[in-house]
Parts: sequence; C-alpha cells; structure tokens
Amino acid sequence: MSRRSGFTNSPLATRSIISPNKTSGRDAILGITPHVTAGTGTAAGTAEWLARPTTKASANYVIGGDGAVVLGVDEKDRSWCTSSTANDKNAITIEVCNTVAAHPWPVSDKALDTLVDLCTDICRRNNIAALKFIRDDKSLAGKWSEQNLTLHRWFANKACPGDYLISLYPAICKEVNSRLAGNAPKQISKDNPAPVVRPVLRNGSNGGAVKELQAKLNAHGASPALSVDGGFGPLTEAAVRAFQTAKGLLVDGVVGSQTWAALDKAPQAVTPPPAPTPAPEQPASEEFINADEAIAFWMSVGVIGSPAYWQNKVKEVPWLGKLLNAQAEYARMK
Repeated sequence: MSRRSGFTNSPLATRSIISPNKTSGRDAILGITPHVTAGTGTAAGTAEWLARPTTKASANYVIGGDGAVVLGVDEKDRSWCTSSTANDKNAITIEVCNTVAAHPWPVSDKALDTLVDLCTDICRRNNIAALKFIRDDKSLAGKWSEQNLTLHRWFANKACPGDYLISLYPAICKEVNSRLAGNAPKQISKDNPAPVVRPVLRNGSNGGAVKELQAKLNAHGASPALSVDGGFGPLTEAAVRAFQTAKGLLVDGVVGSQTWAALDKAPQAVTPPPAPTPAPEQPASEEFINADEAIAFWMSVGVIGSPAYWQNKVKEVPWLGKLLNAQAEYARMK
C-alpha cells in the first residue's frame, strides 16, 4: 500500500543533514533495518558523507557513538540503504557508528541504548504493534508480519549489521515491546556490555595494545622476557611465534583474535619437579657388624673424633664401616 502523507520524523533527531540520495515517497512503514557504518566516525560526519551525491547511498537516521541522532532522509521518503528497493520501501533504515571497524562490529553502549529509543519511537509513531526478530534467515525477507527487524546482509554480500548487533536483536525487541506495552524503559547495555575488540598487531605496531601484548607474553613465560615498551619488534615477534607454536595456532607472528583469545586465558602454572625421595636407611650388613668394635679401636689409638661422630659417619657413608673394619683388623694383625 502506498502512502505519501501522514509521515513524521523522530524528535530524537537533533540535527538534519538531508541527503539527495533518496526516492520521493514510500510504502507503509512496516519494519526497521539497522545497519553499521563500518567506521568510527560521528553521526554528523557520516550523515554529511551520505549527503554527497557521489556516495549514492543514504539512511533515514544515523546514530553516533555518543548517542547523537541525525536525520538523513525524511521518513516520508525511501532511503538508498539496504541494497533492496523492496525492503527500503517498507523499512526505516538506521546507520549506527561502530566503536571498532572490525568483527564483530561492536557499537557503544550509548549508541545501543539510543537505537532502542529510536526503534521504540518509530514503532509508536507508525503503529507497529511489536518489533519482531526470529532468526537471521533471508527467507524471512518481506514477511513483515513474522519478522520486521530485517538485515542488510540478506540483500548484499556484507557482514552488516555485524554479529554484535544481531546477537542483541532478541534483547532489543524485548525491550522495545516492553516499552510499547507501557513499561518503564531499561538500558539493555547494562546487561549486554559491548565486547572488547583488540587491534591486530604485527611487527612495526606501537602503543598501549603492544604493551598489553608484551605483558601477557611475559606472563605466559616468554623467554627471554620482553621489555614492556610498546614497540613490536623482532623480539616480540619471536615471542609471539613461540607462543603460537606452543598453543597450536597458526604461526605467523601476527596477533589476531585467536592469538588474543589464547593470551587472555590464565597462564598455566609451572609445577616444580618433586623433591627427590630420600633413600630409606639400610640396615647394617655383615660388612658393618664390627663397626662399633672398629670405632672403639680407633678411639683407643687416638683418632680424632668421638664415637658418636664416627657412628654418624658410618650411617652417612656406607663404605666407611667396611674401611674401619679392615683397618682395625690390619692393625691387630701387625
């Protein structure tokens, strides 16, 4: 059904940077398609880029990492955002700036909470009774009554909106629907903090992430120990390769997500070798039967040391008893 009147824009948008990249008019608003910008820019900066005619793309709204909202295309018009005319005729499109331009494409807590606010507002103003997400399944495209939270990746060979946001779609829908039912709003970011995504490091990298890497390598027993100086040089690369070898990882000297994950695990404690078990004290053999007699003899001829001293020596040095016996016997024979 085509409607070209009665559309309004969200009051959450504090600024308008209208893009010429759009199609005037649209069909009824039945759902929402969040996107990620694959960059860490601001809402205004992204909207300005989308407003360039050469960009040939646009979105109804852009959300920045600070939670700012910019209107890019009036809701009465169709944006050029999802690589699908059919989808964009019925969906409000929202670009969300990332905190890290890499998998899993996370967004800030403020951006996440603003996305929930904006989705709630869009549903209310456009009489969408509930926001629905079943699964990431392209066959659900266009089945608005079943699932009206759609994905860019269904229509193009892209990761958008990224695994982080998709993992939160059930929580987003639950919170939006709770608000639509009249319940007090909650910040879902408190229960779903953004993941820590570390940069890929290699020889030549510098900075705080390299210091963290060097400290973790040392904790895992890097030999020789690394200077935690923030410079990724040959010694750090050698330590990375040794660590990757020990953990059965791809040995390339590059610290990516798998190497970081292995480094984040607690280092294995080094178990000292067990102390040697002392040999049990052996009973005196026939060779030592006359040890006391031999000691008494040597005491009688003035050998330095007390009987107790020589008794202990016989116990410590087994062959000493035999020697004392032999020497005492020899002395008697003379």
